[in-house]
Amino acid sequence: MPFQWEAGGLTFSFELPGNRLRFRHVLPLGIAAPQGLPELGEMSGIETSIHCTGEDIPDHHGAKFSGAYPGIRLRFAGNQEKTTPTGRQLVITQVDEATGLRVESIYAGFGASFGNVAIVRRST
Repeated sequence: MPFQWEAGGLTFSFELPGNRLRFRHVLPLGIAAPQGLPELGEMSGIETSIHCTGEDIPDHHGAKFSGAYPGIRLRFAGNQEKTTPTGRQLVITQVDEATGLRVESIYAGFGASFGNVAIVRRST
């Protein structure tokens, strides 16, 4: 089921085909989502790409950090929203069952913008 998160004057849209988290788009609040976007493919829109030594696709063999294992095996495990002293925060958790790796992506939206520019910090 797709979900959205709003913070810092922005709307983040995510999809979950096959329980695999995909980042769809980020838009300023009040702007309509683009119509006619192509369907997400096996490798498109991966929210977090991660590479572990010995866990890569043979044609990449350490040459790329995107589209590598365990990143493409990650499965959505949940999300949690909370209010912080500086704004709103979203923590998205993904898990790779083959390695037991747990990945958290943290989106921190700030209540005030800087010079009318929306600010959201993301870390993994």
